[in-house]
Amino acid sequence: MGNDAGTFNVGLCYKLGTGVEKDEKKAFEYYKKSAEMGVADGMYYVGEFYRLGIVVEKNIDIAFEWYPLLNHILVIEQNMNFFNGYHMINLKILKR
Repeated sequence: MGNDAGTFNVGLCYKLGTGVEKDEKKAFEYYKKSAEMGVADGMYYVGEFYRLGIVVEKNIDIAFEWYPLLNHILVIEQNMNFFNGYHMINLKILKR
């Protein structure tokens, strides 16, 4: 599966049992695949699985290895959103 959002969503389906039998082990596998593709939500859930010990051995150190990656992705997204918003404001000013 090459689609990052699709991979995350398959994990979500397994986590919730939506359209498939609920399977937290498969959910973790898909969340991890999506996290490795750069999906921020996938990184969060991988961290949570390790923090809470869901289908993996509880390991706070590994959990917190995923959270900085999440923060890095979110900062990049926020900066992109800020830049795009700033650019749009400038375009509106120029149109007047």
